Amino acid sequence: MWFGACIGLALPDSWGHWPSMTMTFMAGKTQVILKGDQSLTKAECSLKTISKTWEREDWGLLLEVENVKIDEDNEEESEREEEGEKSNLPMIPNLLKRFRGLFEMPKELPPRRAVDNRILTVDEQKPINVRPYKYGYIQKEEIEKLVSEMLQAGIIRSSRSSYSSPVLLVKKRDGGWRFCVNYRKLNQVTISDKFPIPIIEELLDELHGAEVFSKLDLRLGYHQIRMKEDIEKTEFYTYEGH
Repeated sequence: MWFGACIGLALPDSWGHWPSMTMTFMAGKTQVILKGDQSLTKAECSLKTISKTWEREDWGLLLEVENVKIDEDNEEESEREEEGEKSNLPMIPNLLKRFRGLFEMPKELPPRRAVDNRILTVDEQKPINVRPYKYGYIQKEEIEKLVSEMLQAGIIRSSRSSYSSPVLLVKKRDGGWRFCVNYRKLNQVTISDKFPIPIIEELLDELHGAEVFSKLDLRLGYHQIRMKEDIEKTEFYTYEGH
């Protein structure tokens, strides 16, 4: 229960105790005590506290409010401002429009590059074959849906390879499912690439004085990496087959 202020009406202190959120009054010969819910009080909350709440309860709400001034006399100008045509970086909308294909859902495999990914396994290694997991009814439906979408998009294809890795669904925060393949057994027999670790001090020296930093959120990044002809090693198995 929320307690608000009554404008123009002064309530005696004996009726309500605002710090404890209680109100006492008589209804006939019966004393009635109303008590508010402390958890519903409005208070500022830090981002760190919100993050902990999300991790514990797996839900939350983020509200962003901006002060936007709209010219009611010129609706066309207001629409252009909303689209960003008069922003501080006017070239951004043009770039987004020019390369809008990059932001669409992939409908086919990416083109071949100079270097494609390759899985090198140890010598004389037999094919890795792990039996599938047991899935519930809801997960089976979701697996069928995701596999069908990837087949239509050309990301995967049917196979009869001797390799096989199990599929599992991971719950996302938005309530959906993330399609994952457990390649741990394959990773155990894979020859890892070795790359030198960059020196942090050198990177900081190169970035000294920089003012603009780009950030890329790549959607379905692993689906955009082409494999060499040893693609059979990436095969996964569901209850419907390969």
